[in-house]
Amino acid sequence: MKNSHKDKNQTPELRTKRKAEPKHSNAKMLVFEGILDMNKHGYGFVIIESRPGNDIIVRNNHLNTAINRDTVLVQITNESKSKTEGKIIKVVKRANEYFTGVAHVKKDFAFVLPDKKYGMTNDIFIPA
Repeated sequence: MKNSHKDKNQTPELRTKRKAEPKHSNAKMLVFEGILDMNKHGYGFVIIESRPGNDIIVRNNHLNTAINRDTVLVQITNESKSKTEGKIIKVVKRANEYFTGVAHVKKDFAFVLPDKKYGMTNDIFIPA
């Protein structure tokens, strides 16, 4: 038997890693429209009328610029008996177009810390 990795005249065979399959293949393409309800910890829940009591958890790194009370499209990424997680793929409608807060102006940028009534956990960056 010939070992190809020891044969100097042959290029060793490259093996590629396979992508992990989703845990639940039925969760792969489920997309719903709902209202994002943010909490003070920086993540939120998408509330969907057709799924009462089964809100979708969205972690802060999957918000895709959505903020509290926005109407969003959310894709389910993981579903188990105890919870359903997802990521926001589109902001359909903004709940607020104007914000009040405290502005901090620097030399090359500014940022606004929005009032707490908006339920935002991040500031708004304004480039120069």
